[in-house]
Amino acid sequence: MPAHLAFVEAQSGKVCEHEEVDSNDIFSGNVLWVEGNNPIAVQNSGKVASSGVPCETFSSVDSSAIFEKEEGQLSPSGRYRVDTTVSDWEGELIHNVTTITEISMDQIVASVKWDGSPHAWAESGWLNNELYLVGLDVDRGALYVSVPDGKVGSVVHDLLGLNVQNVGYVTHVARYTNLTTGEYHLLFELWNGPPGSPLLLYHSELDIVEELPFYRSWIVNGSSISSDGEWLFLSYLTSKLSEENPDFWIRALDPPDRTALKLAEGKGFAGFSEEASRMVFVDKGVVDILDFPGGETFGIWQASGYQIDRAWWSSDGKYLAVQGFGIESDSQALFVIEP
Repeated sequence: MPAHLAFVEAQSGKVCEHEEVDSNDIFSGNVLWVEGNNPIAVQNSGKVASSGVPCETFSSVDSSAIFEKEEGQLSPSGRYRVDTTVSDWEGELIHNVTTITEISMDQIVASVKWDGSPHAWAESGWLNNELYLVGLDVDRGALYVSVPDGKVGSVVHDLLGLNVQNVGYVTHVARYTNLTTGEYHLLFELWNGPPGSPLLLYHSELDIVEELPFYRSWIVNGSSISSDGEWLFLSYLTSKLSEENPDFWIRALDPPDRTALKLAEGKGFAGFSEEASRMVFVDKGVVDILDFPGGETFGIWQASGYQIDRAWWSSDGKYLAVQGFGIESDSQALFVIEP
């Protein structure tokens, strides 16, 4: 069923429909907010793009410029650049190539071919000026490259000092790097059969591996570690079965053996606003807005006759949009909350 773009002005409730911007269906369109808070509407899986001011006519823009290859990740010192490309897909096997270039000499110092999977991933990036976390290879596990020698090695064996076979299958690696000190942390999520193995947290500044009493983490804004490196986002305790509803815990990243704090029990995490330091959870149609990191309830909201499905924070954290589906009808609605 064709879909078109619409904007809602939160203060007045005014709805502006852009019928000139349409897609095959609601799942093949997306809106990106760029510098200056101007939107770019991407249609039909990136083949078409339009831009303009909300409630005014949009015009076509070059979609290739939006999806052009991103500039590689620079090392903290700016000496090296990393570029990763997908060379081929083979079913669910992703063939990748990661290259590291010394910028001043325009010389490649390392090139790594590795095979990833959509079911396991690592938060790739520089750990310090000499070490780069490449990704999760389906056969070799978590890989790193060191510079300038270009050595490729196992993160678990070489950096953590653990036996790869004893650790087992790694499904996710979260990363936080302190660019000032060059210290880093790695959180490993493992799978050795249900319910799962305890999470492992590596502290590079102490060169120790901490075993956490949890076997699942939450992904918040793309990571299981807060962007400021202060907090871990955790889920299932090792004493909790995976069939039970997940809880939401946080724990200070440092020092080791800190006590975790449970913010929500058996509720669905629906969004985190760094700008407003708030979190939203949805349970049985009830929206709970919590202060972060204290966990105090900031507000509770619900829509009579609707089941709330998901939520999105505005870019400034002042508003919360939630999607509702009629309980006794086929109606759908978008609600805007000002906490």
